[in-house]
Amino acid sequence: MLALDAFSGDSIPVHLLTREAFQIYFRHLKPEGLLAVHVSNRYLDLAPVVAKLAAALGKTAAQVVSPGEEKAQTLLATWILVGSNLEFPRVAARDDLRLWTDDYSNLFQVLKR
Repeated sequence: MLALDAFSGDSIPVHLLTREAFQIYFRHLKPEGLLAVHVSNRYLDLAPVVAKLAAALGKTAAQVVSPGEEKAQTLLATWILVGSNLEFPRVAARDDLRLWTDDYSNLFQVLKR
């Protein structure tokens, strides 16, 4: 398992959410390996970006939400799991969203409204 947790701020490292980056991640994972991407963000909806990347690699994207607890002082967190044959609620890739690569990304398309 490899976890990416770099996207909660207002300035995200887009280069970590490209086809080329995901290819590198999966080169370092076993075939049954799992990539967990923390997509909680106040301004951007990154789940469709990760779903599009998963589909491009022939993988499945599934969403897991952990609720926040005031008593435990934890916040709600949304994770997208990317792997093969996942049995969690699936995340659909948006048809209007172009695949992010090292040469292309568009934050305006994923701004929350």
